[in-house]
Amino acid sequence: MSDPSEEGLLQRILELGRTIPAATVEVLCAKLEQTGSGPPAQDIAGYIGDPTVRESVRQLIVRWAGANSGDGFESLAWALRAAASMDQWWRENRRLAVAWTGPAPPGGTFRRTDQALLQIIDAARKELWLVSFAGYKLPDVRDALVAAAERDVNLHLIIESPEESQGKVTFSALEGLGKRLAEIATVYVWPLEKRTKNEKGQHGSLHVKCALADDRDLFVSSANLTEFAMSLNMELGLLMRGGDLPIQVGRHFRWLIERGYLVPVRRA
Repeated sequence: MSDPSEEGLLQRILELGRTIPAATVEVLCAKLEQTGSGPPAQDIAGYIGDPTVRESVRQLIVRWAGANSGDGFESLAWALRAAASMDQWWRENRRLAVAWTGPAPPGGTFRRTDQALLQIIDAARKELWLVSFAGYKLPDVRDALVAAAERDVNLHLIIESPEESQGKVTFSALEGLGKRLAEIATVYVWPLEKRTKNEKGQHGSLHVKCALADDRDLFVSSANLTEFAMSLNMELGLLMRGGDLPIQVGRHFRWLIERGYLVPVRRA
């Protein structure tokens, strides 16, 4: 493919295959196949929550229609499926990957922060730990957690508390992510009396942001569970699969609970 315009089109397909969750790609592909060779509906990507991704899909469809007017949109659907499938294989066979939110060069290979987090949640089959200082306005994460609970995953949610933090955070992540989580997760907080204080009486915050599935898949990130962290901020994280580090992190959380550094406030 030597035509620069065609190379740009291929790059857009690869980028969307990498950044859109697999289930979202399949919904889009089904819509494209229903379109056939006619013009796509204006709201064909309207179900995609992220406005940046939604606009990228719209631009891809416009460019595809201009460059491949005779092929119809079934070919685009299969091109997107191929890109997503290749990305899935790459993720499953890499043990370490970088996740990023923010400006990125064309053709960058870093995973999106929200995609990495959803990957961890979707990977859980027995146990899932989710830790954050703040959390709100993430319906995709909430829905993924509910789906995990429905397949009998034991959910542990560790959050900063307005009460225990003495106002360092003013809004509970449990409320921000949806009250349904209180019914399906065991929720832990770091008690104030267990926090180290300095000579001025100031205490630390629960500032950890990570997700751990089955002591096997670990995502450590600068990102809180917020809409801004997943779409607007600059955030950096590492995604790990297998090895000893996820096991060690799981052991550490259990030790914190055994020693009373984390206490349950709500049990599923």
